[in-house]
Amino acid sequence: MPATEEGLYAVKLLKNTEVKVNVTLVFNAFQALQAARMGAYYISPFVGWREERGETNINYIADIVNAVHNYNFKSQVLVAAVRNAKQITEAINAKADIITAGFEVYKTAFQTPYTSMGLEIFSQAWDSIKK
Repeated sequence: MPATEEGLYAVKLLKNTEVKVNVTLVFNAFQALQAARMGAYYISPFVGWREERGETNINYIADIVNAVHNYNFKSQVLVAAVRNAKQITEAINAKADIITAGFEVYKTAFQTPYTSMGLEIFSQAWDSIKK
């Protein structure tokens, strides 16, 4: 369900059913808090969309996690639209419950210039021993 007035009303109607509702398109802590109050199982802030439009996300996820968990709601914060390793790290540091990203994002998160540099140094050290 979208984080709109109508979407949150639908979440409230589904609260006492077995449907696990994901409230998507969450772009601020107020929307997240209201989704939790209505009984959302998942709350999905979209970090990539914001950052692609010039917004900073440094407190965005932490504000949402705090809004939801401060009141002991059972909702889980599912960080979505993740585009890079920095956004993964920000979600981890904000104590998000779940992080979703495409496979390519996870693959590139392993690629850093320091890892490549370290592998080259280790390889050169190994090659110097073999001689």
